[in-house]
Amino acid sequence: MMNFLQTIMGLAVFAALIIGLLTFVGLFIRLLCNVIIKQVKLDRISDEILIQHYNMFKKYKDSVFLAFLCYGILYLYGMKLNQKAFDVYQQCMIKRSLPL
Repeated sequence: MMNFLQTIMGLAVFAALIIGLLTFVGLFIRLLCNVIIKQVKLDRISDEILIQHYNMFKKYKDSVFLAFLCYGILYLYGMKLNQKAFDVYQQCMIKRSLPL
C-alpha cells in the first residue's frame, strides 16, 4: 500500500513540475511576443527579418499542437496571441509594401 501511495505522490510531483514548466515557457513566450510586437510597431526590425517572421507566423498560427506544446492547457490564449502577432506583422508588411 505504501508503494502505491509513493507512486501516486511521485506522479503528482512530476505533473506539478510539468505544469510549472509549461507555465514558465508560456509566460516567457508571451513576454517575447509582446516585445516583438513593440519592435515591429516602432519599425526597429529589418525587412528580411520581418518577412521571415511573417512567413513563420503564417505557417504556424493555426497549429493547435504547437500552441498546446508551448502553453499547455492555456493553448487557446496562445493561439490568440499568435493571431495578434500575425496581424501586427501583416499590417507592418502592408505598411512597408512588402509582398505577402
